[in-house]
Amino acid sequence: LEHSQRAVSLVRSLKREKDQKLRIGLSTLCDLPRLRALVETARKSAEQVAVDCTTAYTSELLLALHRGRLDLAVVDLPIGSRGIALFSIQSDPLIAVLPQNHPLAQRPMIRLFELKKEQLTILSRQIDPASVNVETMLLKADIGASSIVPAANLIELLDHVPVHRSIGLMRSSAGRLRRDDVLYKPLADSVQLETALAWRAENRSSQLLSFRDLLIAFGERSSKA
Repeated sequence: LEHSQRAVSLVRSLKREKDQKLRIGLSTLCDLPRLRALVETARKSAEQVAVDCTTAYTSELLLALHRGRLDLAVVDLPIGSRGIALFSIQSDPLIAVLPQNHPLAQRPMIRLFELKKEQLTILSRQIDPASVNVETMLLKADIGASSIVPAANLIELLDHVPVHRSIGLMRSSAGRLRRDDVLYKPLADSVQLETALAWRAENRSSQLLSFRDLLIAFGERSSKA
């Protein structure tokens, strides 16, 4: 009788888990079209899994993970959040954003030493944790902090470039935000900025772990295609 009661309880708990939506957060800075397509492909392959997606910045996604409002998130690295497990799924090179009539706009590629006399705009650390790595790269290139202006979001960064004739630095995946008054150029000395899947390490939900593994598998397959 005890074993049968445990079996009934287990079946009921599994049914409750299947009935619940898997809540997934996507970083606003990631390659959203690709990630949304990846989530949809995984959802179609996972039986009876309902998915609810939301977008936010990494700091907000981590807070939602800790508070149990999200089950899984795609976040920008680096982060140092206790109790959060990570699996790197993508890396984006840093690119330069220039006004159309800038003297460097004709170059196929921008080198860091060419930016020493320029005003640079990057995302603030609160918005993109990788800005720490970007600042370190610029410091090594002998570009001081006084030349760097932090932007509160991508739109502000893109607005700042043509208005103040500055040069913006951002992830290449953000280049999907096309504008007529700016040009995107690769950096010869660029760093790779990573994106990762994140979840609470204590969360051992079979639904979560299965969906996570599907995202990883389909992500690796699409990267090789």
